[in-house]
Amino acid sequence: MANIVVSGNCAVIKSTAKLEELERLEKYAPNALVLFGGEDGKEPVFRLGVSKNGNGSVDRFGALFDATTTSADGFATITMALCSFDGDLKEFLADQLGASLRQIAAIEESIPGALDQVNADRAAVMSQIEIV
Repeated sequence: MANIVVSGNCAVIKSTAKLEELERLEKYAPNALVLFGGEDGKEPVFRLGVSKNGNGSVDRFGALFDATTTSADGFATITMALCSFDGDLKEFLADQLGASLRQIAAIEESIPGALDQVNADRAAVMSQIEIV
């Protein structure tokens, strides 16, 4: 499950998925990054992606991870500035981001299987390409 690390006046959401994995799924299997729900289970309710302009964001509809990662191990991150806050910061972050973290976690669980399928499909296509 993604977690939040606070340092100074910044909060960083760190995914369990690597940035390159999210980019690969966005390119080859974008629906693997969508959580579906609603009455018929076909309505997109939350989506993951990678920001094209560099800055990530998160709201109740989805999470865009930063275009580059601050994680030494390559995991996708969202860096957010925190305004001054009087009170329990953990409580505040849980209230503001808790639902989104659960949605991110639900999508993250399916990423390994989706990547396996993309890699297998790509290998099959690559095996059919002959350069002479």
